Amino acid sequence: MDATNFRASIKYWTYMKDKRKPYQPLVFVDTPHTEGNYVRKILKSLNIRSIGHNQAPVNIGTTFTVIKDPVQRVEDFVNFHIHKPEKECDALIRPFRKTTLEMNEIVNEITDQEFLNLEPFRCLAYWTRNVDVCITIDQLKAFLNFYGHEYDPDAFKKDPPLLQTRGGFNQNTKLRFMNLYNRDYLIFRLWSGSEREYEIERAKYRTYNDKQKKPNRIKLEKISEIAAKFKRAIEWYDFKDVDSYFV
Repeated sequence: MDATNFRASIKYWTYMKDKRKPYQPLVFVDTPHTEGNYVRKILKSLNIRSIGHNQAPVNIGTTFTVIKDPVQRVEDFVNFHIHKPEKECDALIRPFRKTTLEMNEIVNEITDQEFLNLEPFRCLAYWTRNVDVCITIDQLKAFLNFYGHEYDPDAFKKDPPLLQTRGGFNQNTKLRFMNLYNRDYLIFRLWSGSEREYEIERAKYRTYNDKQKKPNRIKLEKISEIAAKFKRAIEWYDFKDVDSYFV
């Protein structure tokens, strides 16, 4: 988390703690596939309430959740379930367990609508509804410390990452899920300060230039447009009103 994003986060946390919901206890909403097991261990040691995989009710405290890059979250979901025993594997992924298909081939067999209807997973727009604060996993310690909860990170170990025996998402697959979860990307960018969309468009532009051996003004204008949109998002981040922005 860079200094600019950290200052913006502190500014918003201060607003929430001192003005919006003073003296309210923290309540955790566990967004699936955002390292929730690790977070819950820490919160249990601090006696901070978790409501699990449930949407945040209104007025139960200062609700917060951990969010992740939407494309990475989809990749983690598929990779997680492809390694699960058959009875524990999600029904959407189960047919591919005993195949030799790679990740990109697996998701190509699944329609966009099937992903959107995936209830145990759902989108960030669903999980962040009524949530007061969204953080990324690297902000967890700073956020809890800000609210007066100290803990030793070395006392809690994250689950080891699963081996990607079926490979990872290629650029086309990433772009597919960026488009499919475009509202999630807006949410993720605004809360995390991520320039992911800009970076991907920039990478596409460089790839195009390498092939064509010349600049493409239309693509360059699109990159500039995305950069400007991201700048406006960061400016909004400094005084965000979550309730009104995502209505």
